[in-house]
Amino acid sequence: MTKKILILCTGNSCRSQMAEGFLKSFDSQLEVYSAGTNPSEKVDPHAIKVMKEAGIDLSNNYPKSADQFINNSFDFVITVCDNAKENCPVFLGKVGSRRHIGFEDPAGAIGTEEEILSVFRRIRNEIKKDFYEFYKKISGEYMEKYKVLFVCVHNSARSQMAEAYLNKFGGERFSAESAGLEAGRLNPIVVEVMKEDGIDISGNKTTEVFDLFKQGKFYSYVVPVCDKEAAEKCPIFPGARHDIQWSFKDPSKFEGSYEEKLSATRVIRDQIKNQILVWLKEFNSCEENEK
Repeated sequence: MTKKILILCTGNSCRSQMAEGFLKSFDSQLEVYSAGTNPSEKVDPHAIKVMKEAGIDLSNNYPKSADQFINNSFDFVITVCDNAKENCPVFLGKVGSRRHIGFEDPAGAIGTEEEILSVFRRIRNEIKKDFYEFYKKISGEYMEKYKVLFVCVHNSARSQMAEAYLNKFGGERFSAESAGLEAGRLNPIVVEVMKEDGIDISGNKTTEVFDLFKQGKFYSYVVPVCDKEAAEKCPIFPGARHDIQWSFKDPSKFEGSYEEKLSATRVIRDQIKNQILVWLKEFNSCEENEK
């Protein structure tokens, strides 16, 4: 998924321009902008020169005002001012995460041309190093996971299985939890059939969904795995998608011998497992199409 990033400083003539250039060079899929609260007339020619030495052309760039982005949404807004010597700008638009990666302002360098360029090269190298560390943290193994909450009636069977399978097959991108409209007792037959498939949920606890709601928990997706009537009783978590519902039979209502209940529960287990795998395939396909 493309990340939108805004880098802020005061004049948008040196540090933020270099940081924008480096982030774009690390990953062409990133949507990166830079701006200033009091933009200068032009990009500092020393910044253009030292970035050209690094293989990045800033010659067509120009300082921009942060105000022109005020109606945009960004995943990250990063300030690059020197905390000790400057008042860092504040962006009032919609922001997912705010970061500060501060650098000395090379525009204040004095001395001969070569001495000034030496300061710019040092700051350029610091920016490259620190922003590459930032880039690594927002990609690959550090990518923020989607939080998913599976809900059923008692959190004793279906939601427990869905949680376990999503964490097993999608754990690199997803963090799954489960809860019930009421907190029941973990179904021992479900524990047994999950153990047959190599997953131990015997130590799991049951949770009431309204307790999570009262705690102010946030989720990317809330997915009921019970019937529609029960699902409609689930609270609406702010910011979460509630448009997915998977309905599976409740293993606690199965009748017959122990073996018959085991057999019927295995069917539900396999249905939930297959549904998780299908959803992951569809999700990954959508992400690929967005790139």
